[in-house]
Amino acid sequence: MNYTIEQQLLPITQKKLTSNSLVIAHESGNAKNVGLLALENEIVYMKQQAKKNGAFTSHWVGGGGRIIQIAQTGKIQYGAGKYANPHAYAQVELARTSDPDWFKKDYQAYVWL
Repeated sequence: MNYTIEQQLLPITQKKLTSNSLVIAHESGNAKNVGLLALENEIVYMKQQAKKNGAFTSHWVGGGGRIIQIAQTGKIQYGAGKYANPHAYAQVELARTSDPDWFKKDYQAYVWL
């Protein structure tokens, strides 16, 4: 199956990478955000953090198999720590859900990405 990657790129400048040797795969870790708007809530939060020079990743997956890109790949993102960030071509986050059908779709899109 092919997926569409929705673009919601942040209006920020990202630094060059040291290498393209990693792709980071995370899960949001946010047990309080599992509802129908979990993906949107996570993206709003991450966009706010990026504007404050805080954490952000390149992609989010959730909402029943949606993929949203919020930062450029091949440039530094700040979601994996100071040792991994300069080497991570992409950093992908999986939003939580309490819906087993959505999780299956989300996980398939996450692995595809």
